[in-house]
Amino acid sequence: MSRMLAAQLYRLRHDKVFWGGLICMVFYALAVLGIAVNGQIRQGYQVALDQLVFYGYGLDSFIPVAGLVLSAVISFFTGTEYSDGTLRNALIVGRTRAEIYLSHVLVSLITALTYNLAYIVIVIVLGGPVFGGFHLSAAALALGILTGMLALTVYSALFTAVSLLCSSRTASAILCLSGVMLSMFLCTYLNMQLQEPPMMEVLEMRDGDSEVKVMENPRYLNPCLLYTSDAADE
Repeated sequence: MSRMLAAQLYRLRHDKVFWGGLICMVFYALAVLGIAVNGQIRQGYQVALDQLVFYGYGLDSFIPVAGLVLSAVISFFTGTEYSDGTLRNALIVGRTRAEIYLSHVLVSLITALTYNLAYIVIVIVLGGPVFGGFHLSAAALALGILTGMLALTVYSALFTAVSLLCSSRTASAILCLSGVMLSMFLCTYLNMQLQEPPMMEVLEMRDGDSEVKVMENPRYLNPCLLYTSDAADE
């Protein structure tokens, strides 16, 4: 498996799709910084450096550009081996399917971490003097970065699986891109549900007069109530 991994890394370094994805992430980092500076100067928005770092993972209700770039790069990189017969030759010489999959996942994860590292370096080096240092605590920042790393790992594993199972590079790229967009909408919906307040204000009309009444929000997700209802059902 080590030889297979070394061969894939060698091919990755000379792959134009890999370098194209890296250029996309560099331009994305510059675009994020440009938008943040424009918002801070013209509209007075206070932008934290932590927020810009999390944008690289597609967190904080932002478009997951990293996932979109990875879906295209991994699909075409792995699909090339599929179409060229490299995967078939690996099976012929005795490589197991698990070794082939794990080696491709590791290469995909290395690609994702390389893109993310390039993004973070650009944001911190160019954005640090403009937006200042990090505002979050070390624990909160580490938790956010860990969450982003786990998201990149999931992306790498799923995109590799789809690319290995689908013989068409175009079809696998479309499936992976669709999966990223679907996950973005799903995460946005779940985030909105989790941010529902426990209390809500309702405007009521009584005898021609309006009255603001505070009541419990039925859409508020209270874990204590969920636990109590589950225990009652048992």
